Amino acid sequence: MKLIKDEVMASPEKVNRGSFMEFCPKNEKGIPTSNGVHRVKLLRGEEGTNKDYKTQKDVGGINLFFEENGVEKKYFVPKLNNDKNKDNYGKFHYLFEKFADIEEGAFLDMEFVKKGMIGFIDVRPSGGSPVVDTDEIPVINAEDEPQDYAGN
Repeated sequence: MKLIKDEVMASPEKVNRGSFMEFCPKNEKGIPTSNGVHRVKLLRGEEGTNKDYKTQKDVGGINLFFEENGVEKKYFVPKLNNDKNKDNYGKFHYLFEKFADIEEGAFLDMEFVKKGMIGFIDVRPSGGSPVVDTDEIPVINAEDEPQDYAGN
């Protein structure tokens, strides 16, 4: 609608949807679909509240702030699982627990993953490789270096 578009273009400082992380936008059929891996840097976390889309009640949690491609983005994680139909009702939300072990400034790969009817956000260190203890890295001495095919 032109009237709305003109108003949005006139006040770009009021547009804020681009500042939210979106891991699984709905496709044309209304099905949440992954939009790939997001390589981000965790900037900080702040206590916050959000509305539960089912009950419309305020839910406590944490706003996580990330940097993605030079743009600061936000993602809300509830503190507790509030789905009464689940076995883990009233326990910490899986992402809330996951981020307890991640330090601010960490680089992460985050992606929406679908397992059957259930989807979740997979969070792993950037590059997807596990953290390696430096004590496990072998030391190579000059005499141990491989020789070329000519025997040199």
